[in-house]
Amino acid sequence: MQVANTALSRGEYQIAIENYKSVLRFRPEHTAVTYNIACCYSLLNNRLEALKWLNKAIDLGLYAFDEDGDLNNIRETKEYKKLLNKANKLLNQMKQTKLRPVVIIPSDYDTNKIYPLLICMHGWGSNPIDLSKNFQKIPDLTGYILCFPYGSQIMGKEIFGWGEGDSAEKRINETIEFIQNRYKIDKERIILLGFSQGGTMAYYMGLKDAELFRGIIAIAGFYDTTFNQYLTNLKDKKIKFVVMIGGDEPEYRIKANLDGLSQLIKAGICVSFQVYAGYGYTIPGDIDFEIRRAIEWVEK
Repeated sequence: MQVANTALSRGEYQIAIENYKSVLRFRPEHTAVTYNIACCYSLLNNRLEALKWLNKAIDLGLYAFDEDGDLNNIRETKEYKKLLNKANKLLNQMKQTKLRPVVIIPSDYDTNKIYPLLICMHGWGSNPIDLSKNFQKIPDLTGYILCFPYGSQIMGKEIFGWGEGDSAEKRINETIEFIQNRYKIDKERIILLGFSQGGTMAYYMGLKDAELFRGIIAIAGFYDTTFNQYLTNLKDKKIKFVVMIGGDEPEYRIKANLDGLSQLIKAGICVSFQVYAGYGYTIPGDIDFEIRRAIEWVEK
């Protein structure tokens, strides 16, 4: 799927469609992929196909999409407004559901021990269950308790985002409180990890609330220049930043991360930057090795 995601980010919409449809041959009920196809068709101004695929995405559980500029070419059609009304009704039902974070503990968990904590923020349009599938071995490899919160922005049945920075910050603070009420956590060893939009929010949280975290691990995230206003918060802080990005990601995303790292270094922060050749907008291959190495580096 990384080929499709990379093509979409580069504006190669027809290539993205072809590759997304290949994914659906193996995972026909993949909501985010179905929605991305709708967006690509809209961006190509193919209204009929865009509306057809948007309806499929709604049936699969995507309900919040009206602010997405990718759909501007179909937004004023009667068919779109009918689909929006259908989705809003389902979204209101979903907002009544209370969701708890996904937690994975080491297999030798001891109620008498104090444990370090790794909080993992999923990407836009995803959920903690999907992200946690990539991290099942990490607790036993590192001794960390892992916690995967749901994004603060409900977008559908199994689809979440993080919204604005303040709402993400509130959700992470709630998550820390949730875990500390149930497990003995070493407050000096809390690391925040994020993938995609979660990686962007991990940057934000690490800068704005540096005192909460031992380290930040941003995977395929984006360093926004608005984050620079929080650099003064890093004075005398011991927080470290690990950044992982695919070498095939669009140049502007790589540059944004490099510029951000430059700002962090100027602020006196230790940083580690890893570029993975042959990877696009995705989690790097041997994630068990990469996360363990990142945690070990943060804790040096």
